Amino acid sequence: MLIVFIKSGVKAKNSHLYLFTLLAFIILLLNIKTAHAQSYCYKDGTMQSSSWKMSPPGSNFTNGQVIGSTTASVIYRMPTPQTRPLIMAGSPNVSDNIYNAIPMEKTPGVGVRVKWAGYSAPAGINVTKQVPYGTILTRRYWQEIFKASYSSSFSIVFFYNYEIVVIDKEKYKGGKLTITDTTQSIASTSTERAGDIPQLCVQGFINLLTAVTSELNVPELPEPAKPTCASAQIGFTAKMSPINASQLAAFGSNREQGIPGEIKFRLIGNNCAKGTVIQAYFTDARATSAENNYLYSTNETVGVRLYYDEDQDPIKMGPAPVGSTPPLRSPILEGPAMSDNSSLYIPITAQYVRLPYIGANGVKAGGMQAAAIVTFVYD
Repeated sequence: MLIVFIKSGVKAKNSHLYLFTLLAFIILLLNIKTAHAQSYCYKDGTMQSSSWKMSPPGSNFTNGQVIGSTTASVIYRMPTPQTRPLIMAGSPNVSDNIYNAIPMEKTPGVGVRVKWAGYSAPAGINVTKQVPYGTILTRRYWQEIFKASYSSSFSIVFFYNYEIVVIDKEKYKGGKLTITDTTQSIASTSTERAGDIPQLCVQGFINLLTAVTSELNVPELPEPAKPTCASAQIGFTAKMSPINASQLAAFGSNREQGIPGEIKFRLIGNNCAKGTVIQAYFTDARATSAENNYLYSTNETVGVRLYYDEDQDPIKMGPAPVGSTPPLRSPILEGPAMSDNSSLYIPITAQYVRLPYIGANGVKAGGMQAAAIVTFVYD
């Protein structure tokens, strides 16, 4: 209004006076604004946090488990005496859940939970209300968290505990935490004089979730233990039926000739992740370096050949895989698994076979045993 008045009442010949007067009023207004701002409480700097404590990767996480936590602090300056600081906090747009953690839709399986962790202030402050340490702030309703009075200007530090919680272990995969809605949980810091409504501090609103990504620098979330795809049949035994020597398939004969006495069974890979393909390598337990299409047995004239599913060629034996280098021979492939924690079944047929250079009349009668080592390789 003052500037408008000057414009309407100053003539052109007094242009120098107009400029001087306008400048004086601008300086006056700026000085008033500065003094006015200094009379209010204000947030001093950004949130600071201690180092994050993260669970080790490769763990078997459970629902409700805290996999990452830190304590964050924020400073507020209270320059005017005879006023009372007041903190309110809540998550009005969030439905309560059993973990009181706000779900992160873009990081499936986890939520963020914030708790009250107290304050630090000079001696002489009179705290008239404070919720217990550990009070959960990420709840749907608003809560009055802290209230105090004081007689001189001072600074106060407020502390918040942040927790990253597993809320669905089946969906949780670890990785980078992505905050989807930063306005879901808010803490407000105000002051109030006796008989007046609370006056919000400068930068009195803190979006508690915004701070997670913009100021608190969350490290990578730990990856859960990968499905093992382990065999469910350690020490599995298949008992073949006895046959006559005349029924014994000759070395190099086709699969149909070995039907007498054969047995069918399945090797099982349990707890396989979705998309897993098992590569199975077979090794003769009695000749681990031998590269044959049969197993030696305790009968020096008779062996056992193995077939995968409906294949017409026997499975090739050879040395077991060592380290990350696969053998040169082709493995038996089964998969992919259609879902997490599923089982893959490898159908196997075992048949008697006469060993090479053993004629029909050279077969020795009696019991026998053969053993194979099966190694599963998968990503």
